[in-house]
Amino acid sequence: MDVLKSCGICYARTVESTRDFHIPKDWLRLPATCHHDDPMLMELTEKFLKEKKWWAPMLFYVWGHSYEFEDKDNWDVIERFAKTISGKEDIWYATNIEIYDYCKAYSELIFSVKMDVCYNPTATDVWFAYDDKEIYAPAGKEVRLA
Repeated sequence: MDVLKSCGICYARTVESTRDFHIPKDWLRLPATCHHDDPMLMELTEKFLKEKKWWAPMLFYVWGHSYEFEDKDNWDVIERFAKTISGKEDIWYATNIEIYDYCKAYSELIFSVKMDVCYNPTATDVWFAYDDKEIYAPAGKEVRLA
């Protein structure tokens, strides 16, 4: 882990499948929700689409290798998944580094003691829920919460 950090590596994917949608705590041991060939893929997909927790962000992270579709003759699996999960306005489809960068920016937000002001010191715009409201914290700006 020290070598990865010293090289400036931000995240490293593991082959661990959690079958949940938690944001990772250790980005250098990034687990996935599941492999694309997991028999529970579509069940997890439906669960992800139904579970809406405004207070906790969710990450559905599917891993796999393109050669496996040919080797295992299962293109239909990933196509069914993509058709089910795609085109949803409330889902952000992002790369690993985009997710990492956003989570890092979120973790750097600074809140006043009274929780009535939020300052975003990063170069990334951040959205979050607070007191049943959607809050937009522009990069480098302060926003009133109350």
